Amino acid sequence: VINTNSTLKNEVYTQQADGYVVSSLSLNVRKAINEYQLFQNTPNPFTDFTSIGFSMPKDETVSLDVFDTSGRVIYSKTKHFTKGLNQIEISTDNIQTSGILYYRIQTNSYTATKKMIVVQ
Repeated sequence: VINTNSTLKNEVYTQQADGYVVSSLSLNVRKAINEYQLFQNTPNPFTDFTSIGFSMPKDETVSLDVFDTSGRVIYSKTKHFTKGLNQIEISTDNIQTSGILYYRIQTNSYTATKKMIVVQ
């Protein structure tokens, strides 16, 4: 997850006949976060852990629930997060199951759900 108002710096290597040319690459992130958004977990599918990213337009308490296809909640976490981009990491040690699962984040004014796959 990339924070707003940040700069990502990297090098790009291009092969030429006489060797490699190294170029510098910068990306300035200046996007204002003015809406809620839930991102797809990464990696997906996963075997050990996954990260769930989301953005919020204000500081707020977020509830994350992970549930199976029958609707049974198998993991739940509630925490206060700051405005902007955030993420929650989940280990398979916390969910103790495999297959298709769903994750949902909820605030006082927003709810979104996505699907993820756990492989063992």
